[in-house]
Amino acid sequence: MVTWPQVNTPCLHSILTHDYRQQCSSCWCYWFDSPGGVPPAGGMSTTNIKALIQALPQFRDVLSKLSMHIFISSELKTVLNSRNLTDVGGLEQDLVYGDKNSQDLIKYLADNSANLDPSDKMRLFMAYIATHPEK
Repeated sequence: MVTWPQVNTPCLHSILTHDYRQQCSSCWCYWFDSPGGVPPAGGMSTTNIKALIQALPQFRDVLSKLSMHIFISSELKTVLNSRNLTDVGGLEQDLVYGDKNSQDLIKYLADNSANLDPSDKMRLFMAYIATHPEK
């Protein structure tokens, strides 16, 4: 099983969104800035078609990088959803900041124990113990 680094969910979303937009932007900029990227009003000439065909390998390279980023982000999203990491991260954050207490932790674990990965349970317990040493 792949172990993913523990990352703050909003931070992860921000990084993935930025990478996705950057790849899309470079892809479209490349396409429209390349010779023959946008056909002239009168239609495409053989020169434009030739330039377009010559630029195709570079465009495919940019497209493959974009595809790889989309694949990675979809895999990360699958892991986030399957392990309920958004909820776990929210509870962990609330425990650390003192917005939730032991009763909330026990209730969450009772309701979601079957769906939680053991490492996530341990992380929740460690966050609670680290921030509530008196208990």
